[in-house]
Amino acid sequence: IVSVNKLDAAKPAWDRGRYEHIKDSVGQYLKKIGFKENKVRFVPVSGLIGENLVDKPTGKHLLGSWYDGPTLLEAIDSFSPAPRLSAKPLRVSVLDISSNGKGTVVSGKVLQGRVGKMDKVFVMPLGELAVVSKVEVEGAEVGKAYAGNSVEILLPKFDPTRIGVGCIVCKAKTPVPVSGRIVAQVGFLDALVLPVVRGSEFM
Repeated sequence: IVSVNKLDAAKPAWDRGRYEHIKDSVGQYLKKIGFKENKVRFVPVSGLIGENLVDKPTGKHLLGSWYDGPTLLEAIDSFSPAPRLSAKPLRVSVLDISSNGKGTVVSGKVLQGRVGKMDKVFVMPLGELAVVSKVEVEGAEVGKAYAGNSVEILLPKFDPTRIGVGCIVCKAKTPVPVSGRIVAQVGFLDALVLPVVRGSEFM
């Protein structure tokens, strides 16, 4: 979903031509980087005044005179649930680290696989072995956490200064590969005026 915001601030307000221009330019960019055209939906909204977020604009409204598609909430509700990849090798993306006196608590998202108490895991790219002594989901201790869960994992006797945000927790039998190089496709909108050269930094 591409939410086209601030159309109420366009000149004139809720200008359909401005919406179509944004839809065309962003649509071409998304297609170029691999999105399927029939899977992308554009929704005009105003976050400031709440227009077309939950309720449809009326025919008397400037937006309602030309837009008859879904609201942003309706578009979100139309999503098909993403498949949970619980059968694949464990991958937990580390989002936060803390210490509770009993060990290191790793908070993160189970991207795929499952993790349970007494599992032997590697923290990558460190390659250090740890044993899971506790698993919590939404503050409650569970036997296992599955793909899609936000999880807290207790790793006793593990130095919290050795692990950082972005590390990956995986099963010792199926470690995530580590590489010094990646191949990436970097896309830019036409509005970018600075040249992309080696050493450039972008925020």
